[in-house]
Amino acid sequence: MILLEFATACQDGSLRVWQVMDVEGSGSVSVQLKWSSEPSMLAASGIVLNDTIGLSAVNRKLLEQHGATGSSADWNAH
Repeated sequence: MILLEFATACQDGSLRVWQVMDVEGSGSVSVQLKWSSEPSMLAASGIVLNDTIGLSAVNRKLLEQHGATGSSADWNAH
């Protein structure tokens, strides 16, 4: 079930639309990027990821390279 949709605007001029969804039966939520405008670059500095599920090792490394910190079950498993 969709709980919330919101948009963000960044200093680089890009726009993003996000969707917050209830993860059925888990008591957790999932935040998903629905779409993003140009420029197409990844900025993850200051992002703290805790208790993420389904994050691949490749995506984890990419986020780390761009400044993400934190821990998750997936990060600790690799």
